Amino acid sequence: MPLQAWQADALPLFRAATERDPGLALAHAGAAVCLFLEERFPETKAATEAARAAVVGASERETSQVAALTAWTSGQVPQAERLMREHLARWPRDAMVFQRLYYVYFWLGRFPDLLTLTDALRGHYPGSSFVLGLHAFALEEAGRLPEAIRTAETALQLEPNDAWSVHALAHALYESASFDAGVTKLPVAIHPCRGLNWFRNHLLWHLALLHFARGEYARAAKIGRAAFEREPSSIAGRRRRLGDGEGAAGGGARARAQGSHRPDGRRARAARRGHPRVRPGRLPDEHREDRAAAAPPRGARRIARPA
Repeated sequence: MPLQAWQADALPLFRAATERDPGLALAHAGAAVCLFLEERFPETKAATEAARAAVVGASERETSQVAALTAWTSGQVPQAERLMREHLARWPRDAMVFQRLYYVYFWLGRFPDLLTLTDALRGHYPGSSFVLGLHAFALEEAGRLPEAIRTAETALQLEPNDAWSVHALAHALYESASFDAGVTKLPVAIHPCRGLNWFRNHLLWHLALLHFARGEYARAAKIGRAAFEREPSSIAGRRRRLGDGEGAAGGGARARAQGSHRPDGRRARAARRGHPRVRPGRLPDEHREDRAAAAPPRGARRIARPA
């Protein structure tokens, strides 16, 4: 599923579905989710309204999904959380609702709730790399680092293009101070991830951070410049809006969650939790330096898909 995998074509696919079937309310809601994540709020509002109009007369299940998702895209976070929890209690395999509730907890810094959620639902998704990746990150946030690394690597054996599993691996390697292993494993894990949106650059940022932790400042700077300094951020000038009601479910809540939220006193995560972004679809694949930054080291073993 492109939305689960942070694929750049998630929004075009949802929009194509609405053109093919204007009455498919869930496709309008999916488009609203994608637009909200890109902080394109006027378009988010239009897609949200289209979803609510289209869902009239739909099945109980689709009506419930659309209500939960559009509460979130409207910035009504407590209501969205309640509706998502109620929906998943009846229809636990509706992955878009599962993923949205996960990120509500993520952006609010409610990391124990991440693990509770994945523990409760992962049995409904046997063999899903995406759910394993969600669980791996929740394990990392709980301090269960070896288990997080194993789970992320298992997910990547199932689906090498699973960007969130790569992200979970990056966090777990960093938090376990496995910087040497990180600069070897992370490029191998990033390299198969194709067609990603801005999240690919966030993975490169994690790679730069691992080099920085090893004292390889020039290498970290080179990766940063290749990934982020070629053109301005696509959200430049919007940051001041993220704390208002329109952005509270994503940007505002995310910004509030970026401080020191570790109950056990582990160091603040603000510098590591940032998601530097550039225009989707442009970087790094179109530039030689950027591809080199994500390429596996010479002689490194690639993670292979099992036969």
